[in-house]
This record gives sequence, structure tokens and C-alpha cells, in this order.
Amino acid sequence: MSVAEVEHATFCRICNAACGLIVTTRGERVLRARGDADHPLSKGYSCPKGRALPAFHHDRRRLDAPLLRRGADLEPVGWDVALDDLAGKIRQIETDSGKSAVASYQGTAVAFDTAGYWSIEAFFAALGTPQRYVQGPGAIERLGAEIEIAGGGPVAVIADPVAQDLLGETVAAQAPQARILAFGGECTAGEIEALAERAGDVRLIVGIGGGKAIDTAKGVAIKRDLPVGIVPTIASNDSPTSHIAVIYTPDHAVEGVWHMRANPFFVLVDTAVIAGAPRRFLAAGIGDAMSKPYELAGALAAGGLNFFGGAPTELTQAIVERASEILLRDGPAAMTATTPDEPFERVVEATILLSGLAFESGGLSIAHSMVRGLSRMPQLSHLLHGEMVALGTLTQIAAGQGDDAELDRLTAFFDSLGLPTDFRRFGVTDEAAFHDIATATLAAPYAGNFIKPLAAADLVKSMHSLNARAKSRP
Repeated sequence: MSVAEVEHATFCRICNAACGLIVTTRGERVLRARGDADHPLSKGYSCPKGRALPAFHHDRRRLDAPLLRRGADLEPVGWDVALDDLAGKIRQIETDSGKSAVASYQGTAVAFDTAGYWSIEAFFAALGTPQRYVQGPGAIERLGAEIEIAGGGPVAVIADPVAQDLLGETVAAQAPQARILAFGGECTAGEIEALAERAGDVRLIVGIGGGKAIDTAKGVAIKRDLPVGIVPTIASNDSPTSHIAVIYTPDHAVEGVWHMRANPFFVLVDTAVIAGAPRRFLAAGIGDAMSKPYELAGALAAGGLNFFGGAPTELTQAIVERASEILLRDGPAAMTATTPDEPFERVVEATILLSGLAFESGGLSIAHSMVRGLSRMPQLSHLLHGEMVALGTLTQIAAGQGDDAELDRLTAFFDSLGLPTDFRRFGVTDEAAFHDIATATLAAPYAGNFIKPLAAADLVKSMHSLNARAKSRP
């Protein structure tokens, strides 16, 4: 018995016009396609591509399964094999050239593929990379060009007072129409709300200054659902490249973490500007970055997830190893450099880019969790973020992440940079204070990323041990 022809009203997926079509089929065979005269917009029109859809559908060269090149041949394989091969190639590209070497080109058809679109979004979110990272002396001179690449103005620039003094004229020349908004000194929800309202009708937020000014700009971008560009003037932490903003209370205690939908559109790291900053900031950046080997190890041991909801990657481990090698080898030289020489450039890249990629793609642990507790202590609230993280890292090692020899080595390294290595020097010695710090620490969302379960008493004991070691040193 012959199979009857059936007509189906549908629409063409070749382009975004989505013209109405009548498609005729017989069983599994598509016979022809014509414009749908009853379609309210296209009114029967269809282009040659749309009418050729049956030929596309049945073309013998159509890909119905992945093909993997083996020598000169393309061999059909399963999806698991194809995806593993692709992951290996992407990992090698990232290892050789960094995460920003991986780009996406999306054709029109992605507009009609809901699963495909969100898969692409999830993939690039998991990579966790700023879209454009430029480092070197004079990088600020690219600000105008980067704004145009991001889509142009109007632009609101959020800058701290030091940044305005240093770069005000350059910013005015690069972005003459920008609305300049002064950062008030603390990254609070109230400050963000006020600046978001004052920003007005803009298409891009730019944050210039230290870590809290940068995070405030990110907070405004979150509130306004806008892209953000970042220009750090110090290398005191790895905030510039990340998609998160740490929010504080007016009393300088950590209140929470906000997330942008994507990483900054551009990051301009002018090392001539950073080289002129007090070295305390660079030391803090090194302290922040040196937590990553221990925090990644904690996340891996606990099966923790990174900041994009995925497992820490092999590439993250390679980034962490390379960053640690640079910091231990070049850190002391960078601290004494008067100009951005090669060791200085490597250290700045390690503290900003490599460390930022490492924590977002690898996850955090006790060292950063302790910032929640340390920032609540009046005696410690004046410390920079990286200085608190240095104390947290030593506490994490003392809690069982490493042995005494490793603790001695890192303590000596931190001492050489002027980073804090004990609590005694700040007058924090009593049990109650340590218990308060430990309790707030263990409430952090990534405090469970450790090699073993920890109680408050374990952290209290570890903090006491740092004081005892300091007391016994000459």
C-alpha cells in the first residue's frame, strides 16, 4: 500500500527571518518545501535556500554522527570519543596560549537551537576567562579602543581617588564623554545601589583602582545588567579578571559574594602604573595567589566544585603550579623592582591573571574562608585582602594541609615579603577571639573544601600554633 503525502505548516530555520513554509513529506522522506501563503508575515515568500531544505535534509554528506580525523580519513565515532578528543585539544590550546585563546563563532542556526545556545554559554562560563586581557606598560592607552570594541559608550567610570589622581587626564583623553563616579571607599550594597542610580543611561561600566573599587564597579554592572571593563592600579589581589564581587558591611566585614553573568569584557593591566604603587600591595597580591595550591588541593580532596559549578580541571592544576613557581622564584625581585622588568611582569601576571583563573576554575578552601572571620576582628580589619589570605593559608597548612617543613618554608617566604604570619602581633591571642574567627570561617560556602572535616576547635588550635611558632622564632 502506498504511503500518502502529508503537508506540514512550519517555518524556515536558515535565517532569522523565519519565513513560513509548507513542507510535504511521504513517510520519512521530505519531498518539497514552498512558501506558506497563509503566513501573516512572509505571505508565501521563500528564498531558494528555504525551498532547497529537502535536498539539505537528505544530502549524503549530511553529518548524523561525529567524525574524527585519523590520518587522512574521517572515521565515525561515538559522542564520548569525540568530546574527549575535543576536550584534549582545547586543554592543549589553553596550556600553550591561555584561556583567552579559545573563542566562539556562533552561526544563525544557534538562534533556533535552545540546547545548543545554552551549552555554548555553559562552556564559556566554565572556561572562566576575561574576554580581553592586556598587560604591559602603557596598557591604559588602549582604554578608548577597548571601549569601542565592547560596543562603545555611553560609559560610566567608577574610580577611587588615587586612580583619579593618577589616571584622570588619561581617562578623560581616552573616554572624553565618560561619566566619572567617585568610589566612596567601601564596597557595600548601599554604595553599589547609589552608584548604579547615578550611572544614568550607559552601556558599559569601567572600574579603575584597587580591589574594592573594582568590585564596586562589578556590583554596579550586576545591578544594571551591563558589561564591565577593569583597569587595576595595584596588583593586590586577583579580583580584576573574575566574575565575582565581594561585598562588605560598612564595618569592613565580608557580607557576601555577588556573581556577574560573565567575566569582565576587558582587563587592562598597566604595569607602569602598578610598578609605582607601594610594594605592600604587590606583597598582598602574592599572598593571595600563594593560597591557590593549597585551596585547589582542598577542593580536589573534597570533591568540591569551582565557581562555575564544574569540577576543577587539569588545566587549573597546571596554572597553579606555574603561578607558584613564578611567585617563589621572581617574587623577591619584583618587590625591589623600580620599573616593570621581566620578573615584575611575570609576578603581576601570576597575581592577577593566573591566580584569578585558578580560583574561579579550581575552587577555594579554608584560606579564603578565613577572610570571613578575620575581617570581623577590629584588630585585623585594616589588613588587605591578600594579607588576610596569607594568614588563612598558613592556618590551613597548620590544620593538616601540609607538614611542619612546608609551613616553615611558606612562613619564611611570607616574612621576607612583609606579610603577616601570626596573630600575636595584632593582639589576637585569646580563645574567644579565635573561636569567633573559626565559627565565621566554617560558615563560608567553600569551607568544606578540605582534606578532612574540620571543627571550630581544629582551626582554633591551628591559629594558636601560628602564635606559638612566632614566639619561638628568634
